[in-house]
Order: sequence, then C-alpha cells, then structure tokens
Amino acid sequence: MARLSNLPNYTLLRDMPERDKLRKAIQFLKANPEETPATAARAYYVRNEDTVKKTWQRERKKMGTARALIQYAVSHAINGGKGATKQIIYNCAMWIRTEDNKIAPSWKWFSQWLKSTPELHMIKTKPIASHRIDLHTEQSLRD
Repeated sequence: MARLSNLPNYTLLRDMPERDKLRKAIQFLKANPEETPATAARAYYVRNEDTVKKTWQRERKKMGTARALIQYAVSHAINGGKGATKQIIYNCAMWIRTEDNKIAPSWKWFSQWLKSTPELHMIKTKPIASHRIDLHTEQSLRD
C-alpha cells in the first residue's frame, strides 16, 4: 500500500519561505506583465517590495537579451537560409554584453543558457550535408 507524503508545514502562501514567495511573485509578473511588482509583492506576501522590484528588473533585462538573441537567430535562418551556428549566436551574446559595459560571457555559461532556453535549439548537421544543398541546384543539373 502506497503512503502519501507528509504535507509541508507551509501549505498556506504566507507561511512559505521568503525565497519561494519571491519566485512565485516573479512567475506572476511574467504571466501578467501589466501588473506592478508592488502588486505581486502584496499578493504573495513578500515582506520587502523592493526585493521583488529589483529581481523583476534583472529578470526583464535577461528576457530582453534572450529575445534579442532569438530574433537574431531567426533573421539568420530566414535571410541566409542555413541558420545561425552556435558560434554566431555566442558572438552576438558577447557583443550585447560588451555594449552594456559588462564582461563577455564564458562559453560554459552560453552552453548552459542555450540548453535552458526552450525557444532555441541546435540542430547538428554534417558539413558535407549542408554543402550538398549548394551543389545540387537546378542550374548545375542542367549543365
């Protein structure tokens, strides 16, 4: 017979640890961007509204950077036809960071970020397979 796990002591929202309340407030702001951080802090019983505000500002900046990288990758795929490589996206991330007067991201950070971003994923193609697309055009077959 299976046993049910014990319910945690903080089943009520106000009894949750502060970190969990902050996480839920940020998730609320992501789902409802028109709401203010103060509203989220009050709704999720976060003691300090400034904590939610600062965390939300950092999160929005991260989301903006990710959105810019995604748009860059999409434009590369549409205009160039073959898509952006991992190195191209990394160089774009480096450029964005240096424009903000911050240090460039490491390759390890970039790889972890890429894995955690569901909108972007890498498709590995053998070099000969991508080269074959260019070799067999209609014009080359007619000649």
